Amino acid sequence: MKILNRLILFLSCTLILTGCAAMFVPETKDPYKKLAWAKELVNNQDRPLPAERLIREAITIFETENNPVGIADAYTEYAEFFKYPGSPKWEPLYRRDGFLDKTATYDNRYEKTMEYYGKAKEIYLKNNRHDRLTDVSLNIGTMLHFLKKDELACQAFSDSLENYHSYTAENPNSKAEIPQGFSSYDDFIGNRKKVSNCK
Repeated sequence: MKILNRLILFLSCTLILTGCAAMFVPETKDPYKKLAWAKELVNNQDRPLPAERLIREAITIFETENNPVGIADAYTEYAEFFKYPGSPKWEPLYRRDGFLDKTATYDNRYEKTMEYYGKAKEIYLKNNRHDRLTDVSLNIGTMLHFLKKDELACQAFSDSLENYHSYTAENPNSKAEIPQGFSSYDDFIGNRKKVSNCK
């Protein structure tokens, strides 16, 4: 009888935790709102479980709409998701249950970050999205620096700057967002290269 009671208690707790993971996540059919919520859940609420579900739902919608840039945007968010370390409480769960992407594990999550950045970059290249390429190349460079692959990081930073100049040449009236503390994007990338010991 004790074993049965423990089993019931375990199943009840599991159902409660699963339900809580999705609580207070607004329902929307807009894939970009799903990505925005996923970012909020990961960056500010330490709730990666519903975040991954939202990202995958967004990918499915973009695929149905035949929206390649949307798919790339979702891949970029997925890369960010795998990059996020989360609080220590998530490690045992992910080691036990894994991710919704069954090719991902807790130990290879940084490889998945690079994989999804790479998939996004390929789509952006095909669609000449220099704005998105500026960002994703910067993110790739930052991640490569984190992984102590500075030579590759330097090339990614150069790619980011090149795409930035292409975008501003095509859109001379657009106002670029320059990271705070820097006078220009060139200045910012110069700093990133200096940190990565680029030649």
